[in-house]
Amino acid sequence: MNQSDLRKIVDDLIEAGHAESSRDPHNGRRVMVRLTPAGKTALAECNADIATTDEDFLAPLDAEERDLLGSLLRRVHSRSG
Repeated sequence: MNQSDLRKIVDDLIEAGHAESSRDPHNGRRVMVRLTPAGKTALAECNADIATTDEDFLAPLDAEERDLLGSLLRRVHSRSG
């Protein structure tokens, strides 16, 4: 991810009230970004939505098939980066 894309994402999170940023007091070139309480709540809700969607999407697979799919996807991902 390039720096300008990351900055846009951080700016959007700050504008939405989900994050805050400040300069690192030990390294003035570094910017520290933290989730706000509202950001933590939004992240938890997003994670719950993802878990529900994953469960619905993977419903046709049994546990062994899910493990195999996960293993295959991780292998493909590791070769693409």
